[in-house]
Amino acid sequence: MKKAFIMLLCLCLCGCSAKSSSSKPHLETQPYITQQQTNSVQNITIYVYNETTNRLESKIIPVTIYPDQTRAEAALGYLLSTPEFEFSLNSYGVPDYSLTVAGGIATVKITNKIIHDKSKHFKCFALHFSIVNTLCSIEGINYVSVYAGDGELAGDIYVGPSKFLETSISDHYVRYYGAGNQNSHNEPSQKSMMLYYGEKSQEHIVPEQHQIYTNIDSHSRTVNSLLAQMAKSPTNSSDLIAPVSSALGVNKLDVKNNTMSIDFNMKPSSPLITNEAITYSAIYNSIICVYPKITSIEFTINGSPITINGTPVNEKGIIDKNTFKGTIGSAVCLYMADSSMTTLYPLNRYLSASSGTSVMQIIDALMSGPAAYDNNALISPIFGDLKIDNLISAKVVNDIAILNFDTDFYDAVKTLSESEETIMIYAIVNTLTAREQINKVQFLINNQSFDTINGHIYYSSPLLGNPGLIMR
Repeated sequence: MKKAFIMLLCLCLCGCSAKSSSSKPHLETQPYITQQQTNSVQNITIYVYNETTNRLESKIIPVTIYPDQTRAEAALGYLLSTPEFEFSLNSYGVPDYSLTVAGGIATVKITNKIIHDKSKHFKCFALHFSIVNTLCSIEGINYVSVYAGDGELAGDIYVGPSKFLETSISDHYVRYYGAGNQNSHNEPSQKSMMLYYGEKSQEHIVPEQHQIYTNIDSHSRTVNSLLAQMAKSPTNSSDLIAPVSSALGVNKLDVKNNTMSIDFNMKPSSPLITNEAITYSAIYNSIICVYPKITSIEFTINGSPITINGTPVNEKGIIDKNTFKGTIGSAVCLYMADSSMTTLYPLNRYLSASSGTSVMQIIDALMSGPAAYDNNALISPIFGDLKIDNLISAKVVNDIAILNFDTDFYDAVKTLSESEETIMIYAIVNTLTAREQINKVQFLINNQSFDTINGHIYYSSPLLGNPGLIMR
């Protein structure tokens, strides 16, 4: 009886095995497994000041990044914990600072003043630049403002990585104090600041670095200098628009606590801007770059509270950081197709930088295709009526962007020619691998890996970018 049972069991198992091997699934049955994100240790370039050589030295340091931390926060926290920055520690021995990043600008506020001893002024400048270079080595940060102590005006805006420190500090003194007057400690007459401009879609504002005249004894002069510069054509005139009229001026300006009150002589928008929200957002964000302590601004025009696109802001016309949340834009490079379907063409597009630019945001922008103001010869590289809803999930694990599509993606690609499939897939891959933290792209369907669709491209492994398709 026992023998018969064992033989029957063996026959059943053999039958099951034969059945499973005869029906080969179209997709692999094993889901694409990814690691769960926890604390990670990543190599980050940290710039430290060598007082002996008067140089900044770059060191690649393994830094722990916690799940609620950004790479920039981890890098700055490590740097400010080094002995050179002991002045930044609070009574608990912890660095006392804040870091905000928006639109490519990192603003660092250190509660305690950086060394202002005249004999150590060079070291003060060097420590500023160690912060600048460290943060500018992080993707998405192009400019850094270091604001220390309780001064009213913001610190200068710097671009990293810096030149040799001797050249940098020499340029700094000549620009501020005049040649041959490097020991003067008068208030600087000019500062390098980030001013905001509208971009062509009029959905976002984008920062540019410009020189403005500042006067700590006259806020009106400082703001008028800022507005005059914003009325000029931006450096990047192919993408950006001056947000204010050249005739705009300040009738009256007061500062009380953390609120600035500004009465304009006219409506501020330039003739090229139809969305007044973009104009006021550009003015507000430019002013708080110069005056970091200001948290809200009350705007009036010849004594009357402002309206924005015909709608009152509130009873007093007061604007704060939440009024235009999401309007600061971050540039991304999207690859569109030319009409021959053989070449990819790079286009700048600006997406909201308020919560970081996600893979999902970038793919959505790519699927939207060229805008009306783009090159007329360009077409969307996405075929088959695919929409962002067909992308179930998107995330980055290590240096791989993992795109999990539904089966409509498979059906759409199945209908494409070899050139169409190549252009579509590598428009996605090249767009994502243009981001510093992404080197490869893995395609999944319903969280399953697959080999190929038409025999043109093999998807079982993550794909690298294809620079050969890009127009040069």
